[in-house]
Amino acid sequence: MCYYFRLQWLIIVRTIKSIGLHWVISGPALIIVFLGLSVLLNSREYGSFLYMLLAIFLLYQTTNQRRLQFLRKQFDKLRFIIVRLLENIAVVSPFLIFYLFNQDFLEFSILSLTTLMLVFFKKKSFGLFTLPHPFAKYDYEWISAFRKYFLLPFPFLFIYIMGVIVQNYMLSLICACLLMLILVLPFQEAMEKPVLIWQYNLSTASFLKFKIRRIMLYSIGFFILFIPIIAKNPDKWIFISFVYVWCFLTVVAGFLTKYSRYPSVTSQINQSIVIAVSLAVFIQPYLAFIALFIIYMQSINSLSSLKPILDDQD
Repeated sequence: MCYYFRLQWLIIVRTIKSIGLHWVISGPALIIVFLGLSVLLNSREYGSFLYMLLAIFLLYQTTNQRRLQFLRKQFDKLRFIIVRLLENIAVVSPFLIFYLFNQDFLEFSILSLTTLMLVFFKKKSFGLFTLPHPFAKYDYEWISAFRKYFLLPFPFLFIYIMGVIVQNYMLSLICACLLMLILVLPFQEAMEKPVLIWQYNLSTASFLKFKIRRIMLYSIGFFILFIPIIAKNPDKWIFISFVYVWCFLTVVAGFLTKYSRYPSVTSQINQSIVIAVSLAVFIQPYLAFIALFIIYMQSINSLSSLKPILDDQD
């Protein structure tokens, strides 16, 4: 059991190094970010609910079925329960400490009980049931991610609705952005095999344009979430529209980053985060479009090396 936790620590350190950081520096930085986020969320009207939701979401990530099956094969029943309990405590201990510091004993009790319950939680399989999806047959990555994350948007959707009802425009705006980002960006994380790209029978540029049109179609559909916020706050329509445009460009940048290093997937997520942050600054809008054009050309070059024959079709 001790060897297992040492191995998990080595995996965490290796993951931190893979993104170009040193674990000695990233540790204090992560603590500072967590404390800042904790103070910020708990100072808001619905922040404590979102804070609790974040802790439960992180706990839920430890219930991966393959991972649990691996642990059951390695440990007997008692040690399996001990390992699961220690893992859950490690995940939520910062939240529990913060609750104790603020003397929020009710939230502390709820989160502690949830931590204990998830030790014995088992994900149920859908069996022969196929979850329906709103995507066409070509959107392989969207179908895969939809069936993987279909429960994720509901908490944010609930908070968004509550924000609109109580006319807390900032809360509803943040949730609208999160819904747009988590329902589009994670849906592109699956990297297609070359055969799935070849089936489109398109040139490299045409393939990217086809994919970008699909991204734009899905992203534009999320503007419906911003309409009630604008209707409730007509004097802030420029700022709200600006936030929507930022989300839209972030989604497109994340998509292009996926193919800019194809078929390598080592730094895909990190590049998306860097681009999103650079777009968030948005001091000079033209720089964002220059960055998008550069990544677009990188994507064409990466895919051209994969499909040189198809480029001759134009």
